[in-house]
Amino acid sequence: MTTAFTIAGMLMLAAAAALVLYRVFRGPTNLDRLIATDILLVVVISGVGMEAAWHRRATSLPLLMVLGIVSFVGGVAIARFMSHDSDREAP
Repeated sequence: MTTAFTIAGMLMLAAAAALVLYRVFRGPTNLDRLIATDILLVVVISGVGMEAAWHRRATSLPLLMVLGIVSFVGGVAIARFMSHDSDREAP
């Protein structure tokens, strides 16, 4: 039963990653692409967490922490950069 849950979880993560990659390539604006890359990083974090739980080891916890921090800081930095660009264009 656990194997079935794991396979189902992996299929759901793969479907989510495929949909998010579609939005990254087809996003009409850069903000859509930014949000999609943040969600893709969340999917990667979920996959790494699922793999760590499946193998019952905690060696990938530092990787999860670094990915979370990079996701947050990168998202905030790009959003701030994009907000400054839109401020300059406004009359």
